[in-house]
Amino acid sequence: LLVVIAIIAILASMLLPALAGARKKANAMACVSNLRQCMIFLLQYADDSEGWIPPPYSSSTSKVYWANYLVQCNYASLNDFRTFQCPSFFPKKSSSMITYGFTYGMNRDIDWKESPYDRQTEWQNLFVPRAASPSRIHILAESWWKGTDYQHAYLSIVSGGTYRFHARHRGRGNLAMSDGSIKTLLAAEYYPGKVLWKTQNCVTDEMSD
Repeated sequence: LLVVIAIIAILASMLLPALAGARKKANAMACVSNLRQCMIFLLQYADDSEGWIPPPYSSSTSKVYWANYLVQCNYASLNDFRTFQCPSFFPKKSSSMITYGFTYGMNRDIDWKESPYDRQTEWQNLFVPRAASPSRIHILAESWWKGTDYQHAYLSIVSGGTYRFHARHRGRGNLAMSDGSIKTLLAAEYYPGKVLWKTQNCVTDEMSD
């Protein structure tokens, strides 16, 4: 009996790390699927709104976030709440943010002009020409509130401040680009702006008007 128990213990110690690794990989794949679905919701909204998508955050309407707009306007339903949540990072705070929680943040700096706060609460238009390929302009990404274990509904690529990109899948994080594609980046690849478009001083004349 002791030999059998010892063999089972050895097998368990060999299998558990492999199972844990498989679970993490499955969560990362589910996260990609969720982000892609979120972008489908946003693109449908944009198609019906001449390119405009909801703001990342609107303090003037009792803290309404981009996902709230999608639900309120029937592009998503409360039954889709898991779509807004990465399975590797379930929300730990929801009541004061959004009723069903979220773990994906909207890039609030798509058309940043000098100040990291310029675009925080403004609507953004996906159909406006910009000085970069849509495959380099990210709309959504995995986010977290720096210094806490809470997620947040928006993030900033330019300020390097509180609302940060979260590389939660073995040191990598997923992003949804404005063309609907998904990228996976290291945290060190996110902020230098080599892979992604950092929008300082790159707003077109059309957007400025």
